[in-house]
Amino acid sequence: MKRTLFFFLLFIGSFMAILHFGGHLLENESPTLNDKAGDPDIHLENTKRYANEHAFDRSMYHLEKAIQTIRIIEEDADVYSGEILEKTIDELLNLKVELATNTLSSDDLNAAIYNALNALTMVELRISESYAETNKLKKAKIAMKYGLLHLEHSMPYSKGSLRKKEVEIYNEIDSMLTSESLYSIDVTFKLSDLITELDSLLKENQFNTLNN
Repeated sequence: MKRTLFFFLLFIGSFMAILHFGGHLLENESPTLNDKAGDPDIHLENTKRYANEHAFDRSMYHLEKAIQTIRIIEEDADVYSGEILEKTIDELLNLKVELATNTLSSDDLNAAIYNALNALTMVELRISESYAETNKLKKAKIAMKYGLLHLEHSMPYSKGSLRKKEVEIYNEIDSMLTSESLYSIDVTFKLSDLITELDSLLKENQFNTLNN
């Protein structure tokens, strides 16, 4: 219970930090560049939290909200990212069936949340790359920041070599965000490499149950 509370507080803390970073953006901005980008993370965490507490109605509510908010983000994704998100949504829809029939396993739940968060990271990095390519570095960094948020939230669901790779990607993104000397072309090249690495993780682990 203490461990669950710790990760929930971590979720809220990091989400509030990201709101501070991007809170100046207008409401009509892309949902990948404002507080809507973090909505799926909160609903996914609440899905797990209430399932663990056997509050299944509340868990179902947040699972449905997670799917809904991911669909909003999907509207802003490119074709490739959209395909990844569709696979994620299919996996979450399978969770709905398990939850409704009282057959939900913690392994399935953890794997689905992990895959969803990494898929959302991919969306943000690809959007960041597109902004960097057009020399819109400020927006590129905002998208990166949300990608970092999703990646941070996925880490409690991984371990071993998988966690190590995620930490490496996280540190690379963080390094770009804190650097004041990078040009757009530098960001573009670095993001291209990170997207390739993350894509490899997604292909390796999408729909696979994680052994937590």
